[in-house]
Amino acid sequence: ASQSPLGSIDQQYYLKAIGGGYILNTERPMVKKLLGDAIKYWVREYRIDGYRILRDSVLDLVALETIKQAAREEYPDITLIAEGEESDPAGNELLADLGYTVMNLPFRHGILGVSPEEKGFIFGAWSGRNNPASVERYLLGSPRWLGGPFTNTGRPVNFLSTYKTLAVEDFIRFSEGSVDSRAAFVEPGSN
Repeated sequence: ASQSPLGSIDQQYYLKAIGGGYILNTERPMVKKLLGDAIKYWVREYRIDGYRILRDSVLDLVALETIKQAAREEYPDITLIAEGEESDPAGNELLADLGYTVMNLPFRHGILGVSPEEKGFIFGAWSGRNNPASVERYLLGSPRWLGGPFTNTGRPVNFLSTYKTLAVEDFIRFSEGSVDSRAAFVEPGSN
């Protein structure tokens, strides 16, 4: 059984079994209302002016549209950001077309690199499918007319580090080999 508080109210209505667990059943009208009401409450009561939606969340397009409409009812200029995924350009286009700003992972991979072993532009290297034209595309906001996913260059968020990636400083240290990424930190400040 689910540990979600919604599961203790009415598990069959609010939750949907998937694999060995449960996810929010965003197809249900009251679940959509709950999402919209929660967003409106946070925007109104706490003056939240932006939300970031994780890519691996269970929200479908209907739920994302519900969140967008509710948030914009309370605060028309709210910033709504969704994680982008380099391997899913069509999904990134869909999120951008829906009105979400999208985390531009190809920018990070092109500029910094895919990994410390596969270095990017700042190291004078071309990781993955990157070349001078792709770096220009990233710097210009990954517009569709240059082969990117965005119709509007205001839609991507170019970033170098997030909570799920190495900090830029660590990426550089590991890439240059001055610190072994697998070694334990024994003495504070030694690295």
